[in-house]
Amino acid sequence: MEEMKAGNVRYETETVFTEDAVRGLFRAQFLLFEQLRIWSRVLVGALLTGFAFSSVLGTPQRVLCIAAGVWLLIGWNTVAKARADAVLKQRGDSEGRVIYRFADEEIQIEDSGSWRYDELMKLAQDEQRYYLFHNPQTAIVVDMKALKPADAAGFASWIEARSGKKIRKLGAGLPFFWTRKK
Repeated sequence: MEEMKAGNVRYETETVFTEDAVRGLFRAQFLLFEQLRIWSRVLVGALLTGFAFSSVLGTPQRVLCIAAGVWLLIGWNTVAKARADAVLKQRGDSEGRVIYRFADEEIQIEDSGSWRYDELMKLAQDEQRYYLFHNPQTAIVVDMKALKPADAAGFASWIEARSGKKIRKLGAGLPFFWTRKK
């Protein structure tokens, strides 16, 4: 096992990858890196729904346009949900745990090495977590409640200063579209 450098650690957290954490990560990834896909679906959905009110089409075609348009509008996050479902199914009941240490010069990832702050591509936050993306497929998830010292606002300011990036607030959205009953 690689020994972590002591350095001057400012913050530390242990992230438990619960179902909620995995879904939040895929939601953040989708919202940050797939804007074109989201807006394309919304635009096509709106056009189909609007076209359904045209007098050119018969009733069966109108119904199909409305159904397809509404599905595209409310199902804009289907891709992210499907990706999260696949990961959750593959891992089964196990919940991964990772300890992250935020030192002055780098982020230390237990058993995985470290990242420099200037390597972070995008930063985001929702109501419970921060997401620090190294690239579109790799991120650190920081649970605000597990942060030591317990200073989420201070951590946000500090990580923005160290990385030179601003944290994007993802907002609540409609949780109904992100949760799935078992």
